[in-house]
Amino acid sequence: MSILIASVTLVANICVMAVSPAKMVYPAKGATNVPDGGFTLLLSHSESPVSLAIAGVTAVPTLQEATAPSPLRSDSTSAASKAGYVVPKLQPKTTYQVIVPLPASGCYDPNHPPAPQMTTLGTFTTQ
Repeated sequence: MSILIASVTLVANICVMAVSPAKMVYPAKGATNVPDGGFTLLLSHSESPVSLAIAGVTAVPTLQEATAPSPLRSDSTSAASKAGYVVPKLQPKTTYQVIVPLPASGCYDPNHPPAPQMTTLGTFTTQ
């Protein structure tokens, strides 16, 4: 007598819709004369991770999430911000890129998710 043991693994694909990336609230996209650190970067909604780069080379590690100030700065681009990030001391007269992951979209196997892709929300230049 022989015994047959069968193992079945069911894999369901996960499908997600693309969500718009956050928008920069403070500093405004392309802003100049931004303080060289010690401020809260404000985005329209939470993203993770958020980092800064100089000319495409990561210069500041992932920024720590912080509470958005209330009221917002008068030079903010929106009346509301959902997320803040602590910006450490930066180099003066330097252009920084704000880098976040590109929202996932489409269907994929949860055992083999797509590699995260990064996108630049905008830039700002320190004073």
